[in-house]
Formats: sequence, structure tokens, C-alpha cells
Amino acid sequence: SEKTSAASEIGANTASTFISPVLTNFTNSVVGDFINDVQLNQKGEGGYNFSVSGKVQKIRYSLGYNFGANQNGSQPINRANLRFEYLFNPNFIISLERKDPVVLSAGLEEKINELVLKYKFEF
Repeated sequence: SEKTSAASEIGANTASTFISPVLTNFTNSVVGDFINDVQLNQKGEGGYNFSVSGKVQKIRYSLGYNFGANQNGSQPINRANLRFEYLFNPNFIISLERKDPVVLSAGLEEKINELVLKYKFEF
């Protein structure tokens, strides 16, 4: 059974490797740079992660969604990952992000909300 599950995981990862560029090219040809990357990846046993990213004028965004098995009855909006960046100039960026924690606590499905100010110094 371990060989079967490993083979199916390898097959799913290989399929997502081929599907993601096709989805990206299709959506980019339809809507332009508004959507410049589409990803579909397997996450764990039976779970998948779908993400879309792009740029609108000075705003870069990334939206991700986890779906599939092992969701433990959580609300759909609780599985979404969001990231918005506003580029004031090439050296200064403000970023808002909602993402999964690096270390999962037992029984908690909370997301991390971040506000990041990035300023690049050059010497």
C-alpha cells in the first residue's frame, strides 16, 4: 500500500507540473498580466493547493486556497492565503499577508496576519 500511495503522489505531482504552465499560459493570453502565474499542487494526502498571482499597476497580489481531504470541517475562507504588495517605488514596498503558520499547533487552524514594510538600502 505504501508503494501505491507513493506512486499516486508522484503521478499527481507530475500532472501538476504539466497542468500549471498550461493554465498560466491560457489565463495570461485571456487577461494579460492581471494573472501571470497559476499553480496547482498536491499538499499532503488528498489535499491540494491552488494559487493565482499577478499584478495590477503598482499592486502585486497572490491568492491561494487549500482544498481536499483533512480539512476538519473548517470554513472555506479559513483555508485561503492572501498577499498584497503595494510598490511605492523600487526601494519601498508595503505588504499585507495572511498565511499558514510555520509550526502548526495541536487542533488550531489559525492563520498568521502580517504587515510588512520593506525598504531597500544600497551602499
